[in-house]
Amino acid sequence: MRVSRKIAKRKRREGPEVTQIVNHEEVWALCPRRPPPGWRIVGRFQNKGVFVALRAFDKSWLVKNYDRGSEWVIEDWNELFPNEEPYKAATIEDYFRWSCQRCR
Repeated sequence: MRVSRKIAKRKRREGPEVTQIVNHEEVWALCPRRPPPGWRIVGRFQNKGVFVALRAFDKSWLVKNYDRGSEWVIEDWNELFPNEEPYKAATIEDYFRWSCQRCR
């Protein structure tokens, strides 16, 4: 799985599957790329390895409306978890729990 905290300048098939939406207060997107143009499942991390999916957007709409989409996700979060901040971490590795099936 490819993960990014910045906008990728790659071919569509090679982009990250999970990305943090830049400058939008811990808003992340899961990025299924098939069928094109793809969808974005947007939400926030509650804890390490716990992603709360809050909205689904057509990729074509979201790339033109990151501000609006992110605001909706933050509003949804605040409604569901009124006194809870989203999980914040210093490195990509701190957001995910990794498991290797071959390593077992």
